[in-house]
Amino acid sequence: MNTHEITKAIRNHASTYYNVDGWDILVECFSDEDIRDELLAQGLLTLPEALLYFNRKCRLLDDRRKEIAATEF
Repeated sequence: MNTHEITKAIRNHASTYYNVDGWDILVECFSDEDIRDELLAQGLLTLPEALLYFNRKCRLLDDRRKEIAATEF
């Protein structure tokens, strides 16, 4: 797969799992160019590598979002 195909697969995965582990953040906040830039910067050449990487990234962003939402003002 090339980066365009991996990007499309990541985007489809994120849409399918929109309500799980922060994948909505990727759908709402990452452009295809952002995803491709991450693939290249991290040297992610396969879909399984990319899915693992973005799953971790989305979970971390989701955890951060939950911490912020739990903060009392």
